[in-house]
Amino acid sequence: MVMPEELSQLHYVEMIIKETLRLFSVPATGRKITEDLRVNDKFKIPAGVDVWLSIYAIHHDAELWERPGEFYPEHFTSAKEKSRPKGAFIPFLSGPRICPGMRFSVGCTLRDGMKAMENGAAVEKLVKAGAIPILVSNTPELCCSIETYNFITGRTNNPYNRFRTSGGSSGGEAALLGSGASVIGIGSDMGGSIRVPAMFNGVYGHKPTPGIIDLTGHFPLDPSPDFQKVLCIGPMTRYAEDLTPMFKILAGDKASSLNLDHKVPVNNLNVFYLDNCGYPLGNNQPTREIKKKIHQAVNHFKSKSCKCEKADLPEWDDSTEISLASFFGSILKSVNKTLNNMSIKFSLPHEAVKFILGAPTFTLATIHFTALLTFKAFIPKKRREMYVVEAETLKKKLTNLLKDNGVLLCPTSAQPAFYHGLFPLKQTLTCQAFLFNILHLPATNVPLGLNSQGLPIGLQVVAGPGQDKLCFQVAEELEAAFGGWVPPPSSY
Repeated sequence: MVMPEELSQLHYVEMIIKETLRLFSVPATGRKITEDLRVNDKFKIPAGVDVWLSIYAIHHDAELWERPGEFYPEHFTSAKEKSRPKGAFIPFLSGPRICPGMRFSVGCTLRDGMKAMENGAAVEKLVKAGAIPILVSNTPELCCSIETYNFITGRTNNPYNRFRTSGGSSGGEAALLGSGASVIGIGSDMGGSIRVPAMFNGVYGHKPTPGIIDLTGHFPLDPSPDFQKVLCIGPMTRYAEDLTPMFKILAGDKASSLNLDHKVPVNNLNVFYLDNCGYPLGNNQPTREIKKKIHQAVNHFKSKSCKCEKADLPEWDDSTEISLASFFGSILKSVNKTLNNMSIKFSLPHEAVKFILGAPTFTLATIHFTALLTFKAFIPKKRREMYVVEAETLKKKLTNLLKDNGVLLCPTSAQPAFYHGLFPLKQTLTCQAFLFNILHLPATNVPLGLNSQGLPIGLQVVAGPGQDKLCFQVAEELEAAFGGWVPPPSSY
């Protein structure tokens, strides 16, 4: 009997699944081009043209496949996948961003059985560009945790160590990318929910400048404008080079204003860095190996004649408190109002008692989240107000510091993926990622290899408002220098 936690070790089963999708693929897919499309800067496809892609022909091309007409799982060995052009086989995944006919419960038993009726706005843009949604990946209940677990689809394990978490809330997406099951996907980031799982699973994940990617169709979603500046949908990829083309599609008409194809000469980049997490509640500081990687990245840019210096930001010392106070004490003001907007009734005392008695409706992670929200992260009112002011000060300082050619390198998470079930004790690990949701700045997780335990580690690249392209450029530079994604082990 194979246990669920052992499925990640069945690599030949994965090869069989991929080969089945290749050999018995749909004949073709068609899309109408909605705006002029340039192909390799050589020719243009005008808007309004119907374009058809013969998936069957690609999947049966003798130049790409050793035995195109046979069922041959060895087409998908690691070596053959690396040698084959990426366009030969591109599965596409999506978190809870709505795909018609697919599960739309977001891990909540009160929504079990719900199916999406239409594509979310972000998914629709990718579909029109030719992407083929395969599945809706796993998330924590209502996306309320840094660990992916719920009562409907269970727990997502980390592909590098099944006893550790894949992170959250986009933990299912990140685990699929990290395990090599896909090359691109979509996540949502409200408090590091793209970047932290991306680091835990050794892949790239970008939280955009707010307002660029349409949130329509995302669940959960609060109507508050402040909330919609904190929540962002963004691309998650196995390779850095896929961030820019995905982001162009997701940004739609707004992409042109971001000048995404213009690269700043590397030696003109101003690189600032921070190798600590301030002095947070719980005193979670970056591991020695994460700090070492940050310094190695800085030294790489020094070798490229970049101006590099440690950022002088006293407010960073309070980054954890700024994040928690701003979100739980200011942006989300009412538990009942927020959950009622989702048509979900929730009583914290009632649910806590049910959990203790062993008959919960909601997971411990959701109860923990609503407790933080109810009690304003347990931070006194006067100090919350002080931290909210500090957030505005820090945002102005960073915006002035980074301008249009500066980036900040800092920890995505203080530690790599932790053991399952420890999320209440690890909440402050991710507050340095959370901070940039509060400050409305774009940020990208960049994997920088594995630590001594074989777990992915990395850093986040932060840029000024609207300078998402700098995050992508630095991600590509660091991928070339450090190797990027590292395949997980075949056994633990």
